[in-house]
Amino acid sequence: MAQFALENTPMQVFWIDESGCFVEANPAACQALGYSHEELLALRVSDLDINIPAKQWGSFFRELRSAGKRIYETQCRQKSGALIDVEITLSLFEQEGQEFVCALAHDIGKRKRAESELKRASRRMSVAANSASIGIWEWDLISNELIWDSRMFCLYGIEPESFTGAYEAWEQGLHPDDRDRMNGEVEVALRGEKEFDSEFRIITPAGEVRYIKANSEVIRDESGQPVRMIGVNFDITEQRSLYERAEMLQRLADHSDLGIGWAGMDTRARYINPTMKRMLGVAEDEDASKFAFTDFYTEDQLKRLQECVLPDVMSQGRWIGELEVKSLDGMITPTVHNVFCSRIPRANLLPLPMCLSTSPRRNRLKRSCVILMSSLRTRLRRAPQI
Repeated sequence: MAQFALENTPMQVFWIDESGCFVEANPAACQALGYSHEELLALRVSDLDINIPAKQWGSFFRELRSAGKRIYETQCRQKSGALIDVEITLSLFEQEGQEFVCALAHDIGKRKRAESELKRASRRMSVAANSASIGIWEWDLISNELIWDSRMFCLYGIEPESFTGAYEAWEQGLHPDDRDRMNGEVEVALRGEKEFDSEFRIITPAGEVRYIKANSEVIRDESGQPVRMIGVNFDITEQRSLYERAEMLQRLADHSDLGIGWAGMDTRARYINPTMKRMLGVAEDEDASKFAFTDFYTEDQLKRLQECVLPDVMSQGRWIGELEVKSLDGMITPTVHNVFCSRIPRANLLPLPMCLSTSPRRNRLKRSCVILMSSLRTRLRRAPQI
């Protein structure tokens, strides 16, 4: 019965004597290593296990005798010379007054390859996260252990040595006005009612207020109970600042008595203020993106715009002069134009803010155009790049 089990088990089984020679091996062991039964019994452990040289087998055997059992991972060399990853369980037994080692070898090549791929993926993710300034965190709900990567400490301005590694450590860094809301959103996520996807403020130990964007996933056990949260944080302070400045500029433009608009390099309108809409015959609630600024010029004015104005704007950054615009109802109105180009590198957009004023009050309006557009240009230059 025992012999039948030995010959038919998929586990590699070896019997080894005190000198390190193989005295028996089952078919699974021979097949895994590529040897015949006779060839394998002519070898020693040191011929197969790359981590046990022949001169170390004696001490290895004595340590096993003292411990009684040992489990370790190693690599074994096949007959072809290729190496395979195995986990080996060793135990001593005695037969006819002689000690032998029973070695059970399990091929762990698939697991090792999976672990290696996981490590490579982890390194790639780490590089990507660092390049994007993304912090990665994990919260063990059972032990209340909060684990941060190095980028998280940078985001929060905290030294790793002073971090207690508990949920309360993160909570203490939150802006007091956001603390209750964030605790509530975490509870909602843990109950499974909504994903944790939020923005909040933190106060660093140096007193700096930062805006943080956070996303996470809740990991649950087989019964559906939450056991972990894994997520990311990234600093959106500059983006918030840009958004607030853009809102301020739009409020300024909304209440200006000068016509103000923004267009992309494709001349498609991004924004038209109420004054310009009235000049162009566009309804106040009309979506500006439906129009291109080229829709509001006669053919000769459009030719001048394309051949003179835009080249000057691109080469010199600005153009001031007179052009006639044509409203949707066909009315032609002489205007003073102030056009400049503002480059925002990462936005894939080259806005062309344009200021229009009607000609009869030319000098005063021209000065107003210059002052207002200079202010807009300065604010756009100071806006952080995203």
